Amino acid sequence: MGNTFGSQTVSAGHARKVWREVKDQFPAGGVVSNLSDWLSGGVGKIPAGTFCKWYDDGANGKKVVCYTAAQIKAASGNPASLGINGATLYDIDIEAGETVGTATVVYAGEYYDFMIKDADVRTIVKGLAALSEIKFVS
Repeated sequence: MGNTFGSQTVSAGHARKVWREVKDQFPAGGVVSNLSDWLSGGVGKIPAGTFCKWYDDGANGKKVVCYTAAQIKAASGNPASLGINGATLYDIDIEAGETVGTATVVYAGEYYDFMIKDADVRTIVKGLAALSEIKFVS
């Protein structure tokens, strides 16, 4: 599960079922390296199913870059340059001032494609070879 470490209590709304089946995920998750991209008005969230890049940074540990829809669309000429290789399994709630969040990244499974609200993003990610083990289902 994605986590942040803060001192405040956060309440969650209803669940968003993004994954029909999770077949495999990268080991041990990773620390989200771009949390600030997701803060909006002091409180933010990285939703389940957010497309991201998981990588092992050697001595610095495992890292995750979670991309916003705007970032994915901005790279539409060369979306492979983002290095997207999976999507987050759970929501990650972020409060103002938090500097560490973690994510579990799925690279093989069945993803409900209607949960990708932006049609342009849906088209871009469905065309990425790095996501070949994710089957998009209706």
